Amino acid sequence: MEKGILTWGNRDIYRQALIDFARNYADVPARISRFLASGDTEEAYLLSHSLKGISGNLSVSRVYDLAAKLDLAICKRQIDAALSWIAPLEDALNDVLSRIGRLESPEAQNREVQNPEAQNKEDGLLQPIDTATLRDLFTGMNSAFDRFNPDELEPFIQKLKAYLPGDRIALIRKEIEGFNFKNARAIANELAASLGIEPEEYNSEE
Repeated sequence: MEKGILTWGNRDIYRQALIDFARNYADVPARISRFLASGDTEEAYLLSHSLKGISGNLSVSRVYDLAAKLDLAICKRQIDAALSWIAPLEDALNDVLSRIGRLESPEAQNREVQNPEAQNKEDGLLQPIDTATLRDLFTGMNSAFDRFNPDELEPFIQKLKAYLPGDRIALIRKEIEGFNFKNARAIANELAASLGIEPEEYNSEE
């Protein structure tokens, strides 16, 4: 997870994002398996793609690698191959969840930074996280996604880069450049949620 700390630029924000990830994604492999078993490949794909995106954003490399393989197999409708990736993915995810669980322990909480401003400078945070401003940016992005225009989305990407390192929004840009606006929106929503912005606070356009 050291790579994730470097990418996110702030230990406390990254730590909370990992904790949120553990709470929201612990049962995703099992849910994907159930969707595949019932023949609902669309829902399975949405979940696998979301897991791939957020694990990539969090630099949880092993989970990302396996989620990407699962995602590709589902996309190609290779159901047997997809099912074969479920168990390895669960093992990798459980290992990560175990480590994240230790971040929530009282001992870990007692080691939290006492001087956030000094820590922000040490960790290289670009600008302090402003929830209201970020909520407005994600609201504007959601509206722009509905118009399927990469040029209209670019200003929001540039503004997000003032708050977040480029690696964190690279997946969104990649999907936009490929005109996969539905996937880009899903990844953006997951990123917002990982920053503590709940979807219902800015998804009024959907």
